[in-house]
Amino acid sequence: METDFVVGHVGRLAPEKNLTYLTEAVCLFLSQNERAHFMVAGDGASASEMRRMSDEAGLQGRCHLLGVVEGAELADVYDAMDVFAFSSRSETQGLVLVEAMATGVPAVGLDEPGVREVVLNGKNGYLLSTDASPSQFSKALARVRALTVPGRAALQEEARLTAASYSRSSTTQQTVELYSHAIASHAGARATRTRSFEATLEGLKQEWRIFANLANAVKDAVATRSGSAK
Repeated sequence: METDFVVGHVGRLAPEKNLTYLTEAVCLFLSQNERAHFMVAGDGASASEMRRMSDEAGLQGRCHLLGVVEGAELADVYDAMDVFAFSSRSETQGLVLVEAMATGVPAVGLDEPGVREVVLNGKNGYLLSTDASPSQFSKALARVRALTVPGRAALQEEARLTAASYSRSSTTQQTVELYSHAIASHAGARATRTRSFEATLEGLKQEWRIFANLANAVKDAVATRSGSAK
């Protein structure tokens, strides 16, 4: 028996999040999949435009803009999703992707900074080229829906593993290792500089000894000539 399929999105609904593109892609997907829905948690300047686009596509009954959702209710929203749709081109971390994956939700996104570090193409979702059209994005969503039960379970498991790598304990350990490496590198560079200084100093000492010997030789030669002249 076919069940409803939920495309989800969470975040600040602002123009820089490329949400017009996302809404066009998801509406195209919904128009080709009657049992599909679009669920959005968040608010912002782009909310009215997203609502207008879905209404004009005749999909107002299947596009659900929930507004700001927090706490346990937000966890329920993630849990209801079958795929997380993300089209931002200006992310620094993409934390909502990690949040979605923590509940086993695979993602479809564009190959941009902050996204490519989280979405691993074919493993925990699908990563599209930056110039992918809304139609291509829609087809990637359809690809997730068409997966077999084992295929989707594999994506979900990889999504959870990805999220686990961003856990507090994991990121703390990575930070400690990073600082340890930096300290060791600094110590090594300092030792190298010290050895270089010592080698230079020894070279100067040797040159001074040569100069002193030469000066003494000149002095002796002058003294000898002076004695002969007498």
